[in-house]
Amino acid sequence: GFFPYLREEATLARPWVRAGAAVAMLGHNHPAKGTRIGLAALEQVHAARPDVQVVLFRAHEIDHPVPPWVEQISAPDHQGLSRLLNRCSIFLQPSIYEGFGLTAVEAMASGCALVSTDNGGSRDYAFADRTAVVTDRGDADALARAVIHLLDRPDERARLALAGHQHVQRFTWDESARLL
Repeated sequence: GFFPYLREEATLARPWVRAGAAVAMLGHNHPAKGTRIGLAALEQVHAARPDVQVVLFRAHEIDHPVPPWVEQISAPDHQGLSRLLNRCSIFLQPSIYEGFGLTAVEAMASGCALVSTDNGGSRDYAFADRTAVVTDRGDADALARAVIHLLDRPDERARLALAGHQHVQRFTWDESARLL
């Protein structure tokens, strides 16, 4: 498949059937990734639902201040990323622009419900109210409302996570080669 490190453990963990919720987000210094906006949204989520676990993973140190209630994971290897995504049930992609958004697709393949901005690249997999909750770019308030909405509605979160998981199964090397 496209995601060789998301092997059986990704399928077996099935986060969409979990009762609890944790939110993951990629932290990055490039302005297009929207980390500052995502952290502002997560501040609102934390204020409304302080019991929800928030995980920020990153390849390098980021310039943005990260609140102490956010668990930070630095440079996870493939197995570490797979384990992280399997314990989270929502993935937040606050990007201003994405060419494709591989990390969001990896999260969907792991069974996370996706909350994403309409950032261009996500239009291949983030279909509003079918496979994801999609908001306008740069709107931290809308992102926070979307995450809280899914936290408050586990059935909706599970429906989107399962639909997203099923949709991204089409992203294989064979299918990509066929389309090319």
